[in-house]
Amino acid sequence: RFEQQVAKYPARLALKARDCSLTYAALNQAANHIAHAILIQRGRGEERIASLLGSGPALPKAMLGVLKAGKVFVFLNPAFPQARIDFMLENSQSTLLLTNNENLLLAKELVRNGLPLINIDEVDSSHSANNPGIAVSPTALAWINYTSGSTGQPKGVVQNHRNLLHLFMTQTNDLHISSEDRISTFTSSAGEVLIAVLNGAASFSANVKKDGLAGLGDWLIQEEITVYNSVPSVFRHFANTQRVDEKFPKLRLLRFTGEPLHRTDVDLYRRHCSQSCILVNRLSSNEVPAFRQYLIDYSTAISDRVVPVGYAIRDYEILLSSDHGRGVGSDQI
Repeated sequence: RFEQQVAKYPARLALKARDCSLTYAALNQAANHIAHAILIQRGRGEERIASLLGSGPALPKAMLGVLKAGKVFVFLNPAFPQARIDFMLENSQSTLLLTNNENLLLAKELVRNGLPLINIDEVDSSHSANNPGIAVSPTALAWINYTSGSTGQPKGVVQNHRNLLHLFMTQTNDLHISSEDRISTFTSSAGEVLIAVLNGAASFSANVKKDGLAGLGDWLIQEEITVYNSVPSVFRHFANTQRVDEKFPKLRLLRFTGEPLHRTDVDLYRRHCSQSCILVNRLSSNEVPAFRQYLIDYSTAISDRVVPVGYAIRDYEILLSSDHGRGVGSDQI
């Protein structure tokens, strides 16, 4: 699917961060360099390849490279405690660790037991830029994403290629994602990036932890962002710093997940976004992609302090169970 977008839009912007911009052709070449570096070191066959990269363009480049090589991508968050990352490496049975210059020191600490390491910043053009052309079964694993471990040991959540394509197809159709969209991302999650590059759209990365929220409104306007993604608190904090009359004219969609959305957040949306902009409140978790959503416009009445998470997303079945695992009801579309 990604390579189809590359063929259609080779010169179009795919990714942009503060210090880096990549067209679809350049992103594809970078991913291919990484894929061939992996294949030279590991050969063909399904295995788990871990990544310690943080946010920014490094993550999608490595992820696409791993998938192109027919491997399974394992997300490791450099912000996690080292003991937790060590557990994830062992639990996932990863056979190789990808990192970059920014996280190289920590990566070397993690691989002191002999795990092979590739610094993707040192993967050069001597590796082939051609698509590897490796066929992958729809049921083959695509990635493993670990929970935070806040309630115990982290748990690895697996997704195969069919599941992920279905997830992004549903989001694309429900939210009318197109090649004209310019989509924001503020986290190390690959989901927002993939929804962009699987549709010929552009993904814009901002690091609010490093740069703060003060200039976020100006950034949204300057980059003409059309689809905004974050937890509600990020939007709440920066929107409250904007002038009352300041608008984001290009925004057509606000997507929130991860925290409760408040009625006052809806007021901020109506104050700073045009009447054609839609707010989407979603319910999801690391274990389960977004499975409920509530679409809100200027005319939607919100009577409670907390905004509902809405209705089951198409093709999802929700089963409610008791503490003992017995079914107590369902909600199906």
